[in-house]
Parts: sequence; C-alpha cells; structure tokens
Amino acid sequence: MAPERTLSTTVEPSRPPVIWGEKLRFIVRERSSAGTLASPRTPGHRPAYNSEEAGPAGPDRMLEDTKSPIAGTKRKRERGQVLVEFALVLPLFLAIVLATVDFGWALRNYITITNAAREGARLGVTGATSTDIQAKTVASSSSLLATTDVSVTGAGGASGTNVQVTADYDYYYITPLGRIMNLISGGSLPAYLPMSSTTAMRLE
Repeated sequence: MAPERTLSTTVEPSRPPVIWGEKLRFIVRERSSAGTLASPRTPGHRPAYNSEEAGPAGPDRMLEDTKSPIAGTKRKRERGQVLVEFALVLPLFLAIVLATVDFGWALRNYITITNAAREGARLGVTGATSTDIQAKTVASSSSLLATTDVSVTGAGGASGTNVQVTADYDYYYITPLGRIMNLISGGSLPAYLPMSSTTAMRLE
C-alpha cells in the first residue's frame, strides 16, 4: 500500500505596502555605494555618476541645488536686469504721464478762449463797439484773458461786412514738462504753449 502524501501549505506573511519613492531612493543609494550607478546615453536620461557624486535623489537633491552658489548668482543677475529695465522705462513712462496731463489742460483752455472769442463776435454783429466786444470776450474767458489779449477788427462797420475777434493766450505747463523741453532744446523751445483763436461773423 502506497504511503499517504500530505500536502503542506505555507502562508507567507503579509508585506507592507511599497512606497515607490522610498524604494527608488533605496535602489539609488544601494547602487551608488557599489559604484555602479550609470544610465545609458539616451534622450531624457542624465549622464552617469560615480559613487562620490551620486548622493541623495529626489526633493532633497533639488533643495540642495537651490542653495548652491550658482543659483544665488543667477537670482542676483535677474534682479539686476529688472532694475536696469525699470531705469530705462521709467523716464519714458513719466514723460507720457506729464504730456497727458498738460495736453488735457491745454485743450480745456483752448476751448475756453475759442468760446470767448465767439461770444465777443456775436456781440459785434449787433453793432457794438470794440471796447464792448473786448469786455464781453474777457468776461466769457473764465479769467484766462485780459483786455490786451483780445483784438477786434471791423467793429461798427457797414451791414454785410465782417467783424473779427482774435484771442491770444499763452498756456504755461502745469507739470515740469515745459522746463524739461526747454532744457533739452537748449532754450529754443519756450516754457509755454502759445494759443490763438479767431472768430469772424457778418454784421447785420
């Protein structure tokens, strides 16, 4: 009678879950200690390291790279480049801002003296004298004009002729833009902007 065969089973103990990052770091350290860490020269792979250059991999190695003198020098160069670019752009930016402010005020004043000259011409078509036309023009200029800034021709003329009112005004820049332009041009450009507006109307 043949002997009975017994089937023995062995139960392997449960293994802890494998953390791939830790396992990869363990493999890298183990190979680096043996001096066999090398990678093929294929795209995407880093060149081979010997056992002395291998060192820890992963986030620790990245942290060490950021603390290297080369990284600090690169950051200093970037800061210096930003300062140089800012120094080059700042004067142009300030010039644009100053020109915008002065242009707005100059346009406002020009519109004001134009309306004042028109009001004086309207009074002139009724047969008013030059003195009355000048007074009306100055009163409508929001204190921008004086009597000497207003010239009148053809006042009190025959019906069908024209009466002409001219208002002259010098706009002085409210920003340093005028002085800067005067300095750059060597004094050839004045520190103010001359304006003139003329209105002509037919006498009734």
